[in-house]
Amino acid sequence: LLNFTAPAGINITIDNPVKSFSVEYVPEGSCDLAISTIDGVRLRELKMICSEMAELEEITLPVSDMRLRVAWSDGSPIERCRIEVYDWVHGRRFNGLTDENGTLILKDMIFSNYIIKINYPYAPILMKMLNETFKGDEIVVRVEEAWLRVKVVDLLGNPLSGAEVTVFYGLIPIQKSVTGADGTAYFKRLLKLPTYTIHVRYGSDEKEVYARPDESLEARMNVLGFGDMETLLKYIVIAAVVAAVLIISIKLILYVKSALR
Repeated sequence: LLNFTAPAGINITIDNPVKSFSVEYVPEGSCDLAISTIDGVRLRELKMICSEMAELEEITLPVSDMRLRVAWSDGSPIERCRIEVYDWVHGRRFNGLTDENGTLILKDMIFSNYIIKINYPYAPILMKMLNETFKGDEIVVRVEEAWLRVKVVDLLGNPLSGAEVTVFYGLIPIQKSVTGADGTAYFKRLLKLPTYTIHVRYGSDEKEVYARPDESLEARMNVLGFGDMETLLKYIVIAAVVAAVLIISIKLILYVKSALR
């Protein structure tokens, strides 16, 4: 929006967005040009001799697209982060989600001081908060990452495949996976937090364990797994040996008792 005043009572107001502005037959003297946003935020104000103002071909405004880019510490982009931007000087709020390149572009942002909050994808967990003085440059935010390795085994320590493993921060789920043939679920590029709660489900059996960032841990379930024929045969052999020992022991006890009578 524009407001232009000049000698001889010239006072022109343009209350709709324009890219150019011209006035003819303006007498020499002091001119005043004020440029504002639609919301009434003053962007520039020029006070100068009219002949000097007439020589201006363009006026640079303190406005530019704000480009925010969010990435893990290894440079990999983070998609679907919700970003909240607050211009605390002018009281304006903006928000949006990062794309597959970890980028969010906010159009026509005033050069100002902003509070920027970046939330974890699909979860209300604050990843980063920063105070930024925006002057048109790209804002790049790096987020520290962590990993977890969870091995799920049965009562005898054999790996269990197909177990559902979910990583929680408090009550908020942040990643989910299923164990492979080796009974392991691997989580990478987790937000680095003080602790995690790991919930494991295998059939009807459930278990919770706790972990710290960059840790390998084991979850032992109260089941016996029969994932393959080799394991099944091993259990059958063990059961047969135990049964044979019991039978021999019982017969031996009965024999000793009968011999003592």
